[in-house]
This record gives sequence, C-alpha cells and structure tokens, in this order.
Amino acid sequence: MRWLAKAALQKALTLCPGSERLNYFLQRHVSKNYPRSEKDFLHWIDIAAQHFHVFVEHGSANNLSDVTFYEFGAGWDLLILLAYHAFGVNRQIVVDINPLIHLELVSDTLRRFSACKGKLEASLNRTLRDLGGPPLRSVAELRKRFGIIYHAPLDARSTGLQPSYVDFISSTATLEHIPPSDIYHILVECSGILKPGGIMSHRVDMVDHLHILIPIFPITTSSNFPTRRGAC
Repeated sequence: MRWLAKAALQKALTLCPGSERLNYFLQRHVSKNYPRSEKDFLHWIDIAAQHFHVFVEHGSANNLSDVTFYEFGAGWDLLILLAYHAFGVNRQIVVDINPLIHLELVSDTLRRFSACKGKLEASLNRTLRDLGGPPLRSVAELRKRFGIIYHAPLDARSTGLQPSYVDFISSTATLEHIPPSDIYHILVECSGILKPGGIMSHRVDMVDHLHILIPIFPITTSSNFPTRRGAC
C-alpha cells in the first residue's frame, strides 16, 4: 500500500500553490535529479539520437536546413532540443504547458555538451555542431543562437500553428504524464500540423515514477536515474 500513499501525496503536492516551483526545488535539492548526472546526461543524448535517426531513416526531407522540428514538453534544460541543434537542425518549435525553462540548467547543458563533444562524436559516429558560447541569459536568445522558438504557456492540444507546417514531431518522457483524454487531442493536433510524409517519434518512460517523492505535472519531463555528478 506504500505506493498508494506516495501517489496520494504527489497528487496533493500538485494542488499546492506554486507547485511547479516546489517540484523544481524537490528535483534540484531533494532527489538531486538536476543538474543531470553524467549517466543521465549521456542517456538523454542517446535518446535524442534515436529520435533523430527515426527522422533521417523515414523522413522525406533531404536537407536539414529546410526542415522544422516540433517538440511538446521540452522541460527545464532543453537537452533534447539542443542535441537536435548539434545534429544539424536549424529550426525548432517547442511548446510547454507552463514556462518551465531554467536558464542555469540550459547553460549547464551547453557547458557539458561542449566538454563532452569529442566523446559524443565518437559514440554517435557523427560530427556535431558546437554548442559553445556564453551562458544563456534569456529565453529570447534561444531563437538567435539555436533556432529554437519557445512558446509557453501553450497548450499542445491547440498550438495555433498552420496546418502541414512541421516535418518532425517528438516527445520524450512526456506522454506518460498526460491524461489519456488529453493525449487524444494532442495527437489530433500533431496530425494536423504535420506535413504529408512527416514523422512522429514519441518515447514513453515506463519506469516507476512513484519510487521517488516528486510531484508529476503534465507536459514536463523528469529523470529518475541515480545521481552522480562528474565530467565527461
């Protein structure tokens, strides 16, 4: 019955005022899932590479400079999106149900990506774009530096994007946090904004999210890997 108590407490936490700030505080200072451990960091880069491989293998676009990627549920550190940029994607549209970006975590991702660039190129067997530069000072810099257009708050069920607008849609560890009735409407929206011949790739995290005492919110990402700080 212990998991029922955890689930009840998680639900109660989501109803608290400032629940998102509380969630971040717990993830950062209690479970210490952020900044990511080295193992978690490399794992999520690999997930981004798997998404990207799906697009390369099955997508219809031949030139990355001409494609538009779309992701819902980008989370706090934008690791997946920054990896896409390193792979060569020039334009991305990202939506979150709430403004969840934390600039210090994005800057940490940039720093660690640059430090690991050689190791990542060897493991992925591809040349990567450099993500180096100063720490991110504002969300507005994302578009100029990385081609990432961030919209939040924005409901993924109704994005306002033009029909047949994007070439590739992805989500990572997001759908498992969304009520089934909302997933249906999100996928309908995705189908509408996806170009003919476009590709969707969704990764659902099937681990037990209740084994740590962290509240779960829709359209967000979380990590449950053991905490281990270290450089690549």
